[in-house]
Amino acid sequence: MATNRGGDTVKGGYYWNLEKWDATFVEGPFGELPGSSAEIYRGIPTAALLFAAPIMGALFVMFLPFIGIALLLQHITRAAIEAAGDVIERVLRSMSPTWRPGMAFLAGKARRTRHAEKAATSPELEALEKEIEERRRN
Repeated sequence: MATNRGGDTVKGGYYWNLEKWDATFVEGPFGELPGSSAEIYRGIPTAALLFAAPIMGALFVMFLPFIGIALLLQHITRAAIEAAGDVIERVLRSMSPTWRPGMAFLAGKARRTRHAEKAATSPELEALEKEIEERRRN
């Protein structure tokens, strides 16, 4: 079998691309092989092709269920990874602080301290504190 490269002019027939594992058909008495000069092709004799085609078809039929299962598992895995990525992204967005430059939230602290002072000076709380101290002593 002769070795040819992409872009070479060859006789018509079937040629096997060794890098892509792909068969190419060249029509007519002469034609050009597709691809760059880095791609290597070998001619396939017609007798070998007639012998190999039924074997390749039988292998394809035998392994088709396994190929289907593998593709299904690949699809499920990709979908699960995408879903997990979306969930992680949402969680990280909700957990990250929202920093707004130019916005001051200092006014709320003064109100809190006023409420704390008001609560500390409440007569009800003072009475409750005295009652708790008395029960601890007894």
